Amino acid sequence: MSDNFKKNMNQFLSGMKRTVAKAKAESGESLDEGKKYMSFEVYSKLCDLLFIGKGDDYLFAHAFLTLEWNLLSCSDNCFALYLNHVQWANDSMVVYFGKAKGDQFGEKSCEPWHVYSNPNMPSLCPVLVMAKYLISQPDLLRPQCLLFPGGNQYERFIKYFIVLLLTT
Repeated sequence: MSDNFKKNMNQFLSGMKRTVAKAKAESGESLDEGKKYMSFEVYSKLCDLLFIGKGDDYLFAHAFLTLEWNLLSCSDNCFALYLNHVQWANDSMVVYFGKAKGDQFGEKSCEPWHVYSNPNMPSLCPVLVMAKYLISQPDLLRPQCLLFPGGNQYERFIKYFIVLLLTT
């Protein structure tokens, strides 16, 4: 790709972003697009419910929710994790992401994300939750295995999340 082409493409994309932002502002369209944050109170209550639940769906949803929360990551990043991306260092679980929204080329994939236990609140403890999940899924204990295998795991989580909310 030539430098001139890159320059023109960047200029075009910047112009498109400005045009879209201006159109939203002028039309009265919502400017706070995207997902809303989950409060700690809601997160804690969900973890309490998942912690006492029985079955693989509870374990899956609890493991995913606590990992995503503690890593402050996008769901896609968690669903793309392999077991060999998770290691132990001193007193923490260490996770390496192959790529992230802000690192599409994986240039920072060697930078670790540390997750610590929470012994005072077992339902919020990502280490305990991951241990329960992995013990219940012995087929996952292979290095080249996705931590959350299967197709469309995000849909699975959302479906179960909705069921949990409707039944409480």
